[in-house]
Amino acid sequence: MKPFADFLYVLPGLQEKYGLYLLTDELRAIQERKLQCLGLEHVFLKTVSAQEIGSTKPSEKCYRYITEIIGESVENILVVGDNPGADIRGGNLAGMHTAWLKRGKYHYYQQEPEEKPDIVFTNYLQLPGKIEALEQRRHFQAERSGGRLF
Repeated sequence: MKPFADFLYVLPGLQEKYGLYLLTDELRAIQERKLQCLGLEHVFLKTVSAQEIGSTKPSEKCYRYITEIIGESVENILVVGDNPGADIRGGNLAGMHTAWLKRGKYHYYQQEPEEKPDIVFTNYLQLPGKIEALEQRRHFQAERSGGRLF
């Protein structure tokens, strides 16, 4: 098992700019083993398993739990995932921003309206630029409404 090369390429920049967390439906022991095999065990500030929450994605309970751990408001959190029915739906229902990695087994997934992401990307090399564009749109909207951002 090897991590995606495009993910490894953008990882240092993402780690430098953002706090990275992992929310998984896997059992904790299985996820920890996967991260260890991939050499990614030190990438995430915290890994949270559905096992410790008592619920799986897209349950609102999962996203409330991880929000408490992160310590940010939901509008400052971006959920990145490959499964629109679990990752994107759950993030959207929780009021978070969402980014869908549209490749792999969910590439042709027929999305429901609540599974529409803010960002769609097919390669991790696209992600930093798309996050920056999302942040600029949010900044513009916040300025227009007199609100604060981050």
